[in-house]
Amino acid sequence: MENEQITLKSSRHSLMLIDKISRGIEANLLDAEFYLPIAMFMCAAFRIQYSALWKPATKVLGMLIKRHPKKVWPFLYSTLTTEQSAFFVGKQREQLHASLLLGCQIGPLKQEFQKFQQPAGGSGTDSGTVLQQLLVVLAKVPEVWSMHGNELLDMFLSFCNCEVEGERVQKNKLARRAWSAGLSCWLDLLAVNKTPKRLKLSEKLYIQLEELLTNADPAIQSKALQCLQMHKLHFLDPYVDHLQGLCNQKTIRNVLVRFPLWPDAMVLQETGTGTGNQSQRGESVIHPKEYAILPEHRAQLIPMIIRILYPRLKKGKNGYIGRGNTGTLRTNILNVLGGLAPHELESLFELLLRPFIASSQLSFFVKGYEEECGLQKTPVPAEAVSGHFLEQIDKQHLERVPVKTQTAFLESMCDLVLHMPSSVLHYLDCICSVATLLGFGNCKIDEDEVKTTVEHNIRRVALKFWIQIFTEFESLSFSVFWPILLDQINPIAGKMQVECLSLSKPPAVLELFNVVCSSELHSNIFVQYPSSREWICSTIELLGVDGIHNTTHQLVFKSLQKLYGSLGPSNFNCALSDHLNVLLTLLQARLGESSTDSGGKCRFQVVSNHELGMLQVLASCVQSQDQYCNLICSFAEFLKRKSKHDSSRVSALKTLSALLKGLNHLPGCLPDEVVAKIVQVLSVLASRVPDTNFQGILSQVFAELGKVSSLFESTAEICVGLNAVTTDRLEEKDYETRLACYSRMSEPFWISLSRPSIQAAPILHTCFRDLRDPEDMALRHGSAACILRLLKAASNQRCQKTSASSSEDVLIGLLPRVVYPNIKSGLTSSSLSVRQEHVSLLHVLGASFPEAFPALHLLTDEEQEADILQNIIHLQSHRVSRALARLKRLLQGAPALSSIYLDVLLPILLPYVLDAKDSGGLSESAVMALEAGVAFLTWPQFRQLLNQLTCLLNQKHKETEEDEIMAHLNIEKKKSNAAHRAVVRAICVVLGKYSDINLAPNGWPDAEYDPEASVGLRCASRNPALQEEMHKYLLGRVLPVLKGMLLEDSEVLNPQVALANVKVLKCLPKEIEEQELPSVLQSVCNVLKSRNQEVRNKTRKVLTGITLELGPSYLPYLIEVIASSLSKGYQVHVLGYTLHSLLECFVVRAKKSEMGKLSSASPHTMEGAFDESLSMLLPLLETDIFGQVSEEREVDKIAASMKEARTCMSYSSFQILAQGISFRQQFWHLLQPVRSRLENSQQYSIAQKLEGILASISQGLFLNPSASAEDILVLVHTLIEDGVTMEFEEQKAYESNKQTVGLVQASTSRAAPNLATKRKEVNQHFLTAFALRVLSYGLKHDILNKNTNSMLEPLVSILVQAARSKHTTVSELSIRCLCHLMPLKLSSVEENATEMANGAYIMLRQVGNCSSSLAQSCLKQLCALFNCSSYEPPPYELVFLLKYAFGDLEDSSTMSTSFSLIKSIVKRKFVCVEVYDLMEKIEKLLVRSHSPQVRALCSQVLLVFFLDYPLGEKRLQRHLRSLFANFDYEYEEGRIAAYDMVYTIITKFPVELLDAQFELFFFPLVSKLVSDSSHNCRLRVGTALQALLKETGDQSQNSAVDFCVKWLEGGNLMLQRTACQVIGMMVDSGLGKKLQKQLRKTLPWHISMLANDGKQDGPAHGTSWQISYFALCTVEKMLNRNMVNVKDPEIAEMEVLIASDDFLLHNHLWVRKVSSRLLLMILKEGALPNSSSSTEAESKLDSLGKLAWALIAQLEANEVDDEFVEIIVQNLIIVGSHIHNAWSILESCNYQSTKDISFDGRERIWKPTVDWIARKVSGKIACSADRAISARVGALKFLAEFPSKVSKETTVEDILPSASRALVVISSSAASNTPDLVHKAADELQSQLRSLVGAEKMALTFARMKELLTQKRQKRKNAEALRAIVDPEAHARSKLRQSRKRKETKKRRIEELQRYRGGPSKKRLHR
Repeated sequence: MENEQITLKSSRHSLMLIDKISRGIEANLLDAEFYLPIAMFMCAAFRIQYSALWKPATKVLGMLIKRHPKKVWPFLYSTLTTEQSAFFVGKQREQLHASLLLGCQIGPLKQEFQKFQQPAGGSGTDSGTVLQQLLVVLAKVPEVWSMHGNELLDMFLSFCNCEVEGERVQKNKLARRAWSAGLSCWLDLLAVNKTPKRLKLSEKLYIQLEELLTNADPAIQSKALQCLQMHKLHFLDPYVDHLQGLCNQKTIRNVLVRFPLWPDAMVLQETGTGTGNQSQRGESVIHPKEYAILPEHRAQLIPMIIRILYPRLKKGKNGYIGRGNTGTLRTNILNVLGGLAPHELESLFELLLRPFIASSQLSFFVKGYEEECGLQKTPVPAEAVSGHFLEQIDKQHLERVPVKTQTAFLESMCDLVLHMPSSVLHYLDCICSVATLLGFGNCKIDEDEVKTTVEHNIRRVALKFWIQIFTEFESLSFSVFWPILLDQINPIAGKMQVECLSLSKPPAVLELFNVVCSSELHSNIFVQYPSSREWICSTIELLGVDGIHNTTHQLVFKSLQKLYGSLGPSNFNCALSDHLNVLLTLLQARLGESSTDSGGKCRFQVVSNHELGMLQVLASCVQSQDQYCNLICSFAEFLKRKSKHDSSRVSALKTLSALLKGLNHLPGCLPDEVVAKIVQVLSVLASRVPDTNFQGILSQVFAELGKVSSLFESTAEICVGLNAVTTDRLEEKDYETRLACYSRMSEPFWISLSRPSIQAAPILHTCFRDLRDPEDMALRHGSAACILRLLKAASNQRCQKTSASSSEDVLIGLLPRVVYPNIKSGLTSSSLSVRQEHVSLLHVLGASFPEAFPALHLLTDEEQEADILQNIIHLQSHRVSRALARLKRLLQGAPALSSIYLDVLLPILLPYVLDAKDSGGLSESAVMALEAGVAFLTWPQFRQLLNQLTCLLNQKHKETEEDEIMAHLNIEKKKSNAAHRAVVRAICVVLGKYSDINLAPNGWPDAEYDPEASVGLRCASRNPALQEEMHKYLLGRVLPVLKGMLLEDSEVLNPQVALANVKVLKCLPKEIEEQELPSVLQSVCNVLKSRNQEVRNKTRKVLTGITLELGPSYLPYLIEVIASSLSKGYQVHVLGYTLHSLLECFVVRAKKSEMGKLSSASPHTMEGAFDESLSMLLPLLETDIFGQVSEEREVDKIAASMKEARTCMSYSSFQILAQGISFRQQFWHLLQPVRSRLENSQQYSIAQKLEGILASISQGLFLNPSASAEDILVLVHTLIEDGVTMEFEEQKAYESNKQTVGLVQASTSRAAPNLATKRKEVNQHFLTAFALRVLSYGLKHDILNKNTNSMLEPLVSILVQAARSKHTTVSELSIRCLCHLMPLKLSSVEENATEMANGAYIMLRQVGNCSSSLAQSCLKQLCALFNCSSYEPPPYELVFLLKYAFGDLEDSSTMSTSFSLIKSIVKRKFVCVEVYDLMEKIEKLLVRSHSPQVRALCSQVLLVFFLDYPLGEKRLQRHLRSLFANFDYEYEEGRIAAYDMVYTIITKFPVELLDAQFELFFFPLVSKLVSDSSHNCRLRVGTALQALLKETGDQSQNSAVDFCVKWLEGGNLMLQRTACQVIGMMVDSGLGKKLQKQLRKTLPWHISMLANDGKQDGPAHGTSWQISYFALCTVEKMLNRNMVNVKDPEIAEMEVLIASDDFLLHNHLWVRKVSSRLLLMILKEGALPNSSSSTEAESKLDSLGKLAWALIAQLEANEVDDEFVEIIVQNLIIVGSHIHNAWSILESCNYQSTKDISFDGRERIWKPTVDWIARKVSGKIACSADRAISARVGALKFLAEFPSKVSKETTVEDILPSASRALVVISSSAASNTPDLVHKAADELQSQLRSLVGAEKMALTFARMKELLTQKRQKRKNAEALRAIVDPEAHARSKLRQSRKRKETKKRRIEELQRYRGGPSKKRLHR
């Protein structure tokens, strides 16, 4: 076996041989002499590198050892010893064949071995594998331990210690895996021995097994534990399962949780300890708690557990060893060990300290005593670490420890200190001694020495160790170690600068410095040890090194600040005695320090709070005024920076305040230059930061500055007041102080300022800060009024022509430097009210200072409606729209506006561009205005515009990415990206304008070139160098930005960005466009490969937009790119669908161009658009229809998987191609795919596809602009004539061949088959049917019948022939064409009429089925003949038609034709008995049919029958009574049909006939007007009755009035209601003036009914309200028709009734509405006269109070809508004006009265006032219910409109408090969910009040009401809190009641939403 090469065949032979040997040994068939050679053979099999032989060889060897151990064991032991030695030595084994030969005594075996030749080389199995196999053999024979156990144990110990013949071999030279595998086999062999204690070396075996527990391999640990279990240890057996779980990597976490190790830990054992029966039943038995580890077992078990866990505490190269998340496991282990008693951790520290301390001294260092001398245990350190172990450690032994071992020890100590500090405390002295002597890498660091990574790592870990020690044991003193540590630290600190340059974080030695400085105990070393000053010096020197990371500097400042806090001022000065000035200089330099980034821009260093705090500390050391000034100037430069970190600014301001306060102890004050510099900086800060805390600190700085500067002293008080903060509430503004300061700043105050540049600048900046605050209306109004006073003062000062030394000394100098820049910055605010304030200031600037701001002056106008600035930010959208239109016209003709285009106009227009709601189309108007201003921009301005738009695009793109991330995290998304699309739209418009300007002179076909406009950019385009710069900018800046955002994610296109890419490319030169365009198109086309359906849909939309932008000339290239991208698999389906989308977009654009929706100069026509691309499109479309794609489309799974595979869009593509090609040149080429497949297409599927193509072509043919009617008729005539001729020729040929075949068959039967010719089918009828469809469509839609009668005449005879075709389709289409030709009155139609009718009769009799399409075509042809010709059918044919065609009139497929035919018969008056019978049937169908279409057709037929057919009077009445009888039909649809039929009859019948049958019509309709239960039916009845009254004569109308009067006189309520309705219908029908006298007589009856019925309190759903409602409606109609006057006595009487509660507060909403409308009409007509005396006024106030109360109560109702609210508001305004007039009269008479009186059990105002009405109305605004939105808007409208309708000066004082309270409620944070309608109404109220009372008074009132509301809310909260304490039960009930109300409200809102969405929710059906 060893000699031969192992193959599959030879291995099978060897296995068979071994199997035979095994069976022979088992059956005892072999002699004992063969056992040794067989054993040698099996050992030789192990050396063969074929593992399949090893298992059977192992079996054989085991059998041999069991049978004859004496013969086999010596050889096996010798082999085992040899292989183990070879494994350790690593040499090739010696050849064993000679010994094998000597052992053989049999002749034949000797001969075989003599023939054997050893193979060359030693290419066998390695010694380790052979050793493992031998051990496996021995493990199967447990008896070997009883015979040779001592020998095996000796070999095992040698293997564990890696000894060969007494010499130790290094483990690192061995293969770790091979040694571990051998050890595992040895442990398997040891586990077989059941009595290990009988062996001689059993104690050594126990020690070795304990040592193996620290092995890193869990399998070896488990096997070693299993071997230990064989020693029968009493402390081990109860916990073996847990220990095995600790060895397993998968179960160790669970065991650590379930097996607690700390002392006194208890567990609850639940299973396994019950009785036998209980265990069998699976019941769990609960026992009392027991110890997890028994106290008597802990001493021996805990060290063993620590040894098991120890390998998992080590760290490897890449972190923690082991698999899985071992970092967490290591933490868990440390936490578990931390629960042990300190003395139980001795074994752990022995394992950790073993590499560093000799074994003889280990107990002394760990336990604190030596066993020989018996020293006492070292006590736990209480205050200091003694360090008495330093002298006992062998330093030479310590130096021999490898560096990696030192690093691992220090890392382990760091973790132990972190997780178990209390346990480490007992061993802290020993650990610190070892760590101190180890040092920082155990090497000195020289200047030129290059440190290795290992040394750097140990230094880092050592520093980390000491950081951890000093942090955890802050209260202990380590003074004994500091001299050694400082000697080691100082060299490292000296090289800290070089190390910091290469690090992005602070070095470890600096972190150690920070920790030492943080402790008061440890920081004393800087005072005690002079050598520590070197460490401080090295640390401070880091501040002056450039290139060090900023975090390092921050840590230095933080450490020094901590050192100051730890040492105190005196010790700190002592420690830093020589470095204070250096430190101060470095700190001052860092305030203004800057760096240059990679782009060349200057960037300031970030200054932290620690640096500022350090400066504040060191400021006390400054003794010179110059130093103070320099330091303050440095602070001013620092505060100038634009920083995002407000905390640093706050700290800087605090430091600046401390510095200013420190000037008090120095003589003199600050110079004016320094003050001006500080004021300038503080002014900018005051305008930038709106934080309340920041404002409070800023006020402190202003106060301190006023103390040290006499120039600023006068304005410091105002600056402090404008930044005042309340002291009683946290971070709350002091409104009273701030508003008082605003009031103080009048015009004289501004004029009195001597240095406005210093004194007024901070005030103005603060005002603009408050003006930009969108949430604080009071301060905003106050600041606006203050700025307006400044502008007025500046204007007055300008008019007085005050002389000044410079422009800075006058107020007008502030306008361009302070006012105008702040206004421009405020225009970018997102708040509409803030923008309105700033635009108003712009208007004042432009109107008051035209010389200084000429461009703004162009936007102003004396007329308010024409002023652009006053209307462009208006609340009313129509005024904004007009302003935008004016601005567009102004921009087109005023180049001067280009100076303010970017700063002013662009910020104003952008909010409208970005408006997602786009109310009133303002977004498009803003974009057009934006486009108009581009023409006059210079190239730098245009580039700045593009920069701003691209920045907006990037910002919106980032917001879209954030939305996607939030959606991925299931967070609520933001608003849609409509703003993003708007920005792209603006970019497209701007770039489009740019392309028009630059490319129009070059002859661009679609551009509009205006030589008068486009001055700036057109001049730039003429300059070649500037034009090159423009192209470079677009190519380098704009195009990359757009390309970067082309994909929203991995596969979703941004459509607007893609279109903008194409726009940019069109602006570039042609060669650049051709170079860049393919990449854009390819990127778009590649996205079409996506599997996502939505992505493909969006991409197609993008592609169509690009196609439209490029035009049809680019279509061939686009098709080529798409076809190359979509070429396989599912992409082919996408290809056909996409091609159709590209073609369809041109059709859509052509339609929009025809409708005038496109603004392009040249119309977009389809003529010849696809001529160039037709040759490329036809093969692709043909493949999509006839190729494999069509077969895949029929598979359901494929069709369901994607939208493109469901339908074939190539048919529609053929239609579009037929529409867009040149007809005469390309149409026959378009038909080529069909004609080429006609002869070979015999399959049904192909025939269907051909018909589909032809049908699509026929639909697109008529939309082709190049196809005239004559051209189409020529095509039709040619195809039909060819088809008919060919068919008849084939028919004749077939018949002649058939006769020939018959003759031949008569003579001989054999020759018959050869003579018969098969008829050739060419499917020419497809083209014939196509032509007929074209002709039918053209005739039906009047396309081919205009001035073409001469060409249509010959077609009639051809069509008559085609009607007899054998193809049903051709016959039907021919008949259809004949039907369309008959109305044209062609002479050929009359000539062929009889022939056509006879042919139709023949076909009808042949078909038989009336519902077939051919039969329907024949019936339509006969109908057309009856209508359009003089043909009269024979009587028998007419009877045949009536029986044949009218069998089932309700059949949907035949009813249209049948009814048309019967109408034709009736119109021609073909008298027949069957016609009358058919009419009776139709009358029944009119009512009983369920089909609306059938009922409509029946109505038409009956109308014709009644009007045209011969009818007698009795027959007519019989039919009418039958129709009236259907009024009582059961179902509503039938009754509606009957009512509609009656209405039609009334409108069509002559007046004489209606008068004769008036009562026959009148009474049924009147009765159903009341009795019909359906609302729709009653509407139909009312319409019919109104038509009857209008169409009849005077006698009938008078009769109707008489009937109504009689009904009113009677006592029947139903008849009275009916009379009211009929009278109202008469008034509506226009009979009011004609019957005015008669109808006016009924008015007293209406008033009496109102007087009687108004007192009846019936439910809203009853019938009592109907009489009142209809009576009121009738009176309202009379008033509208001027039949009665409001001053009539009857109306005056009714006014009193209406003003009462019975009608205005009626239960039914309809009554309340009509009452309010009537009241408004009466009040508008002046029915309430003004009072002339105090008595009349006092009596009038009583009625007005009741009326006002009723109107306010109407506003509180839940069912009010917008219309009703508008009526209530108008009524309230009129009533309020009368109340105001009455009180004016009473006040003139010195009248006094009480106001609050209650009566009738309800609280009312006996003498109402305007203030009371305002308070009551404003109370409705606080309601937050959804149904109260209309009421809230109405209340705000009343408050806004009432002062303008009455005297403004007096009424506004009464309304202002209530209106301000309403505005506070709406603007509060609690009303954040207020609807937009309410906010809009509130803005209108605010602007109205502000214009009436002024901004200042409005702001003060608003602030006062806000304060009152806040106090009220706080009082209510306090009361609720007090009630919760005093009466918790009542408070709980209140909470439950509130919860119940919230649930009810939520339920009601859900129901309202369901009703709004279309009915109640569908309830779940239960079985």
